[in-house]
Amino acid sequence: MALVLTQFVLCLSGLQLIFAADHPSYVAAVYEHRVLLNPNPEIPLNRSSALEHMNQNLRVFEEQTALAAQQGAQIIVFPEDGIHGFNFTRASIASYLETIPDPQKVTWSPCADPHRFPDTEVLHNLSCMAHKNRLFLVANMPSRQSCNRTVDPHCPADGKYQFNTNVVFSDQGVIVARYHKQNLYYEASFDTPPKCEYVTFTTPFAGRFGTFTCFDILFRDPAVTLVKEMGVRQIVFPSAWMNALPLLASVQFQRAFSYGAGITLLAANLKATKYRMTGSGIFTPWDSLTHHDTDGDSGKLLVRRVPVIVDDKHKLVPFSGYPSSKEPEKMHAWPVSSLNANYDGKHCREDSECAKEASSTTFNSIMMKDNFTLVALQGTEGNISVCSGSVCCHLLFRRSETKEFYALGVFDGLHKTYYLEICALGAQIIVFPEDGIHGFNFTRASIASYLETIPDPEKVTWSPCADPHRFPETEVLRSLSCMAHKNRLFLVANMPSRQSCNRTVDPHCPADGQYQFNTNVVFSDQGVIVARYHKQNLFFEASFDTPPKCEFVTFTTPFAGRFGTFTCFDILFRDPAVTLVKEMGVRQIVFPTAWMDQLPLLASVQFQRAFSYGAGITLLAANLKATKYRMTGSGIFTPWDSLAHHDTEGDSGKLLVRRVPVIVDDKHKLVPFSGYPSSKESEKMHANYDGKHCRKDSECAKETSSSPFNSIMMYDNFTLVALQGTEGNISVCSGSVCCHLLFRRSETKEFYALGVFDGLHVLEGTYYLEICALVRCTGEEQSSCGGESEHAQTLVDFRLTGTFTTPYIYPGILGNGMTVDIPDHSGWEGGNSFYMSRTGMSAGLVTAMLYGRNYEKDHA
Repeated sequence: MALVLTQFVLCLSGLQLIFAADHPSYVAAVYEHRVLLNPNPEIPLNRSSALEHMNQNLRVFEEQTALAAQQGAQIIVFPEDGIHGFNFTRASIASYLETIPDPQKVTWSPCADPHRFPDTEVLHNLSCMAHKNRLFLVANMPSRQSCNRTVDPHCPADGKYQFNTNVVFSDQGVIVARYHKQNLYYEASFDTPPKCEYVTFTTPFAGRFGTFTCFDILFRDPAVTLVKEMGVRQIVFPSAWMNALPLLASVQFQRAFSYGAGITLLAANLKATKYRMTGSGIFTPWDSLTHHDTDGDSGKLLVRRVPVIVDDKHKLVPFSGYPSSKEPEKMHAWPVSSLNANYDGKHCREDSECAKEASSTTFNSIMMKDNFTLVALQGTEGNISVCSGSVCCHLLFRRSETKEFYALGVFDGLHKTYYLEICALGAQIIVFPEDGIHGFNFTRASIASYLETIPDPEKVTWSPCADPHRFPETEVLRSLSCMAHKNRLFLVANMPSRQSCNRTVDPHCPADGQYQFNTNVVFSDQGVIVARYHKQNLFFEASFDTPPKCEFVTFTTPFAGRFGTFTCFDILFRDPAVTLVKEMGVRQIVFPTAWMDQLPLLASVQFQRAFSYGAGITLLAANLKATKYRMTGSGIFTPWDSLAHHDTEGDSGKLLVRRVPVIVDDKHKLVPFSGYPSSKESEKMHANYDGKHCRKDSECAKETSSSPFNSIMMYDNFTLVALQGTEGNISVCSGSVCCHLLFRRSETKEFYALGVFDGLHVLEGTYYLEICALVRCTGEEQSSCGGESEHAQTLVDFRLTGTFTTPYIYPGILGNGMTVDIPDHSGWEGGNSFYMSRTGMSAGLVTAMLYGRNYEKDHA
């Protein structure tokens, strides 16, 4: 019996030798480790305590490395965070960090030379595991790297990078590769490397391997670049992956990536049942050995022989699939003839075609936080399609029964969670509203405990996230800074701040020796404060002081150049708003606001749209949502288009994300407050318009068939004239401002009037206005002209012209349901006349206005 057994083993060994000769292969191991966590990761430890914690996990690593070696493993991969755990802060992980020298510059075996670099006990331990067991070892650990802020603009404020790091040891214990994770996932303790790293290492048994970590697998760099551009065919993949069904379970996407990219993936995941972390495997394009256990609470070692992928032999082309001329015959075990014999390989390419093909209607459902379009499977076999955007999906199917509900879904868009949290996928700047952190209606005394001191970024370079204790009582700043740093985007927020002052040298200094400001603060994508602006034009804000001097604040970004910032009520005044745009040439504005809608002329999105169009700038406007106070209305506005949100009924927040062109003066030829004229404009309105209209009250009276009347609009006494009939040509004047309207409308049921105001507005602020406005009145009475209404059914084509003494005109068009619009054409003609025209609106017209601001007369 013993002899027979021996012969069997020899035969098996012979088969393996033959396999190795014809098909180069190696033995790989991955270990899914049940990590022993620090119960209080946010509390800093001393180095000895941190080592004691890490050694508990390293002892398990040592045991599993020995077991893998006994089974012939030539390489073993351990998971991300397996040594130290997770949920640290930047400060609390400091005692866990070790310096890992660049193996491209330094050849070092920590096991053989443990004292060459200080505080490298973990590296020494891992190096000795690799050397003792004669295998390559891949581990993940936290590391530090010193930097100099004078030569490296990305260097954190504390003078060191903290990286999530993969380190690879050869079978001699020498460090042969070091990779710093590029795409962080809620990892406040770590920095993104200044440049993406494409790291490979070479083994004697399988040639070249590449490495990246966990969330990296969802992005082009470094994952796809390693495979597609650099030709790497073996990847070692430490991960701490939280399962997210139905599309992103760990082994599900590991299997998909290996198959799609045509590579071998050695994936070691962390085991932490509480956090839905499990799922590891050794994947080749053809098969896999996997482990996924949501019930147990122990680690798992996987060991298997893996073929070495050779391009010339295997003919694998990444992301090309595995086609075969025999594919239709291999589809199902059922008889081939019944698998939709009439399928011709064609399917719909757009929504309208899909609708014709599908026997059931499409529906929408949220999957993985995205809005999918789906179509249900019906019957036991079928041929269905569904489209969204540029993506169309087609399914030819047969199923054993119909008891369970299946659907084919499609999504073509930006995954919003990643957009917010991962700058690589989109958002590079985010703006939050005025008063969004603290609220409003405070007294000077009651807001005191909310105040933080924000140092002048022109004098102090500071990242509150990296250096939280530099200034006392700056918890809010730290939180905001970490948001910006973690998500790698610029962040604009509004908060209350204090600034000490001395009344002996500053006559404006308040009696209590400190200024209290309504403040915008801007953080870079590294969490550094890069701008601070104190609101100039306060609106019933007893808790705050007006700054002694108006501030004109800008900051520069790498993606769009220079931005300016001001706040809410500021937008109605020359300083700082107009000066930033007209004198300083700023073309992008971030605008936190807590704006209360006031129709018919000053609803939030209405004036945001008008300011962006009139000034020729991009406006990123974030408004507060407080339905009780009529606060709603935010948007991303360019001179040409907009993405806006206005909701007076709901009570939830709203995120708006869109791609925005960078305005370049030389290219876009935009001149603030000059309009957008066209030589073709006059041909599109009315053939009988001669371009002339009245210039004073007596002329207007002769032109207009109806008598002017007065009505209160926005607390000001407007002079108006009613529209009559379905088309006409009317005028009205007040003071030096005359307004002329050429119009055609779809019906006469709703009461419209053309109004004019030339005077000083004195309620809720003092500022001089010159306004021409076409408004839908809320009733049939003249006194209803000026009332607040969001709705209108009448379609109106118009050309509105006004004579003004100011060059600062903000053209605005508001449609039914608070939809914002812009003119077809606008501009100056005949010296002091400004016009705008619009035809073909799809929504009823609520208001069309030429909102003029005469800043020189504000204090005349």
